[in-house]
Amino acid sequence: MKAEVLQENLKKGIDTVKGAVATRSTLPVIENILMEATHGGVRLTATNLEVAVSVGIGGRVDEEGAVTVPTRTLAETVGKWPKARVDLSTDGGSVVIVSGSRKIILNGPPAEDYPPIPDTAGGPKITLKRDYLVEAIRQTVFVAATADDRPVLMAVRLAASEGKVAMAAADGYRLAVKEFPTATPDELAVLIPAATLRLARKLLTAKGCDTEDVELHTNDKVPTTQASIVLPGTYVPGLTDLRITAQLVLGTFPNYPGLIPTSWSTRAVASRKELQAAVKEASVFAAQGSDIIRLHLGADSIRLTARAEEVGEYVQEIPAKVEGGENKIAIQSNYLVDALGALSGEEAALEMTTPSSPMVWCDPDDASYVHVLMPMFVQW
Repeated sequence: MKAEVLQENLKKGIDTVKGAVATRSTLPVIENILMEATHGGVRLTATNLEVAVSVGIGGRVDEEGAVTVPTRTLAETVGKWPKARVDLSTDGGSVVIVSGSRKIILNGPPAEDYPPIPDTAGGPKITLKRDYLVEAIRQTVFVAATADDRPVLMAVRLAASEGKVAMAAADGYRLAVKEFPTATPDELAVLIPAATLRLARKLLTAKGCDTEDVELHTNDKVPTTQASIVLPGTYVPGLTDLRITAQLVLGTFPNYPGLIPTSWSTRAVASRKELQAAVKEASVFAAQGSDIIRLHLGADSIRLTARAEEVGEYVQEIPAKVEGGENKIAIQSNYLVDALGALSGEEAALEMTTPSSPMVWCDPDDASYVHVLMPMFVQW
């Protein structure tokens, strides 16, 4: 291998892929970054066998080749060098990296030992607006379960049909669903690990990433086992062709449309920011007690109450437009914080039937997002 790149681009490439590098793996080679030089440029790849990230770096390649390099050593040396030309070459099984008066020689396992990244060509492919996908991830991924006793709940379901994409996440106590349009007619339904989508959102919002469209590729196996989020062309200045490839979760996601209430007996609309501030304050008390916030829906207000036996009680009333009769419900405090944080409009709407039935949070001016919470059973 013999190539040259700019230090700032190499650093950006390292920072892009290192989030997928395995730590404390039984397969030492994946604790390294795969560096490949082809006549198309230099490409960096990292994987932990559940997700892989690869990106191209613009540069000059005189001789093709591939090596693996220790991630931390590479990031903490070359990543901190001054902006200048960096020469890459191989000497036996080692890579020699030179820039100005600096030179390092890095050893790693043979590139042939690096696991191949699955090919996600051949199956359905859809094109998504990057901004829509990023917002949908933000509004759903935090709801996914963190315990691995039900793997399907540790994933976000993404389904495309008839020009519409629906992303849904649930953990058994709450449900978040976001819908947005796509111009692609292909249909698909996959379960993407929440951890992969968190990484994808970070990469899709990187400084300098202004790509309008992203592609979702799936392989042609039945059932579908891998999918890739692909940004063809320029990713950020100096980097190209970002690809995030994930092992999909296999299983049956809950039939969530049947879990969303279709009617309500009480509906209250209030300032989202006022509710959000009140909930965060109430959570200080709730965290020192039963971790519950009680909501009382009156004629023209929502009253929040949180109690901690040894500390005291928090009460605040928020002005609201209330339809239907008075009502009340108790919700786990951090779930309320998350639900209001997921909304983005000026106002938040709360819809409910009884204290023991699921409640819905939504934006009264945007029907594309719905957040369902299960109540807590308390003595009133």
